[in-house]
Amino acid sequence: MVLLVLRPEPQASDMVAALAARSVPALAEPMLSIEPTADPVGRVRMADPEAEALILTSRQTVAILKGAEGLDTLTRLPVIAVGGGTAHDARTAGFTDVRSADGNADDLVDLVARTGFHRLVHAGGRDKAGDIAGRLATLGVAVSEAELYRAEPRQTLAPEVAGAFAEDSITGLIVASRRSAQAFVDLMDSMDWASRLARLGAVALSEAAAAPLGGRVAELIVASEPTCPALVEASVAL
Repeated sequence: MVLLVLRPEPQASDMVAALAARSVPALAEPMLSIEPTADPVGRVRMADPEAEALILTSRQTVAILKGAEGLDTLTRLPVIAVGGGTAHDARTAGFTDVRSADGNADDLVDLVARTGFHRLVHAGGRDKAGDIAGRLATLGVAVSEAELYRAEPRQTLAPEVAGAFAEDSITGLIVASRRSAQAFVDLMDSMDWASRLARLGAVALSEAAAAPLGGRVAELIVASEPTCPALVEASVAL
C-alpha cells in the first residue's frame, strides 16, 4: 500500500515524511508545477505601497519570499496566514507579527475583519481560491493582489510513480486543493486510466478539494478540519 501525495512542494515532501513517521509509505507527486515570477518582494510592494498587512494563503508563497532580495522591507508588516503551516513558515522567514486563522478562506476573512486593517496585500499565485479580496471588499477592506507564481498542471507522471502504478501498489491519494485534484483527474483521463482511478481511495483537506474526485474514486474522505495534522490523521485511517 502506497499513498500518492498530490500537493505542491514543499508540502508534498513534508507530508511524505509525516506519514513515514506513522509507518505509512507514500510518494510525492506534485500535480502543479510552480513557476515563480521575478522580484517577488517588489511585486508585493507595488501592489499597494501603503498596505497595513499581508495576507498569505500558501506555504509556497512564503518559500518564494524567503531569501528574496529586499525581504526585510516586508517583514515589518503584520501577516495574516490561512493556517498553522503557513504561519510557521512566515515566522521562520523573518516576519515577527504573524496571526493564523487556523482554517480555510472563511476563517481568514473572519480574522482579517476582526483585526481592523483596511488595506492589505494578498500575495500568492495567479489563481487564488476563495475570492478573499472580493469578500473583504464587501466589508470595506481593500485587498490588492500580488502574483508571485503560477501553478501549471503537470502533463506526465514521474517515472517512479508510473512504475508504482504499473505494480498496482498505489492505493490512495492525498489532495489539499481543488486544482491539484482536478489536474490529477485530467491526467488520468488523458492516459485512459479512469479505471485505475476508480480503484483508489482519496483523502482531501476540504470539501472543495474533494469535489473533482466525487464519483471518480472508490472511497473519498474529507479531513475533520482543514489542517495538516487532520489531513495526516485521515490519511493514516485510509
